[in-house]
Amino acid sequence: MDKMQITERFHQARKGKEQFILLEGIHAFKHAFKFGAVFEEIVYADKEQMQNLQKNVLKKEIKDFLFENGKLLEEQEFQKLIPYDIRSKVLAIVKKPKYSLEKISENKPVVFLENPANPENIGMSVRVAAAFGAGALIVDGRISPFSASVIRASAGLVFALPVFLIKDFSEIKNLQNRTIIVADPEGQSIKENILEKKSIIIFGTEREGVSENLKNLSDKMIKLDMQSGVSSLNLATSVSAFLFSGSFK
Repeated sequence: MDKMQITERFHQARKGKEQFILLEGIHAFKHAFKFGAVFEEIVYADKEQMQNLQKNVLKKEIKDFLFENGKLLEEQEFQKLIPYDIRSKVLAIVKKPKYSLEKISENKPVVFLENPANPENIGMSVRVAAAFGAGALIVDGRISPFSASVIRASAGLVFALPVFLIKDFSEIKNLQNRTIIVADPEGQSIKENILEKKSIIIFGTEREGVSENLKNLSDKMIKLDMQSGVSSLNLATSVSAFLFSGSFK
């Protein structure tokens, strides 16, 4: 494969719309490796930096995998693959993970993001859901949860739990007969409710909230208890506060 083909392949993977996705930086690389990603192409630009990272960040098996399978590029060639600077100069193309809605764990809540507008918020929500141990994270709307900006914000944790992009909530409203919970400031207090593990928790955008259509489908609406005068939290913060402050049974 010539240099032009390699450059085009990395640019296509950045969009996250086909069968491959792009990992940027050592943390995304590390998490993808830990959770079983299938690597297609690995490049890095600063061998001394990688060797220093291996002493502090990388376990031996990850370090060995990087150096055995990665290709060292000159800085100029590396920069052609990415339009901005990244702290740890490693890039990888990996196969997009394939998940099945039917195989989601029934004993874990599913996070649903309705039409999120900010890729970084999606990525950070993935990171939170993975840390919590959610059954899955599902997104509708125009932004792919496998685009490079989302992957970067998630630190590669789209491999740590099932992540889906769907066209409409109707595709999952009857998923495993789950309780549908809407996060909404007009709902009941999260402190006063036991939440079902077998649930779908719906989060809207900071500006719009959850649509009336989805509110009408919900079994219950639950609010975070916040100090008077604080009107909202951003999406990823709301997901984090909701999951970690809720009592699930």
